[in-house]
Amino acid sequence: MPIYEFICKKCNSSFEHLVRSSDPPVCPQCGATGEYLEKQLSVPAAHSRGDSLPTRACDSPVGPSCSCCPRFGGPS
Repeated sequence: MPIYEFICKKCNSSFEHLVRSSDPPVCPQCGATGEYLEKQLSVPAAHSRGDSLPTRACDSPVGPSCSCCPRFGGPS
């Protein structure tokens, strides 16, 4: 079951909704349904297993040539 992002044209709020055929989306702010709700295009979330990306630039596998790390002359 996909999760879609919606914008309510009635109250201008945005929200996500797990879409099921028996459960149409409803705006949590004003209760609007149907024609008031506009499905948005969004980027799918990707999850991976195993090694994660470095959390600090200094841990970058690039090493001394890393231009984003203050240790090697990058911005601080």
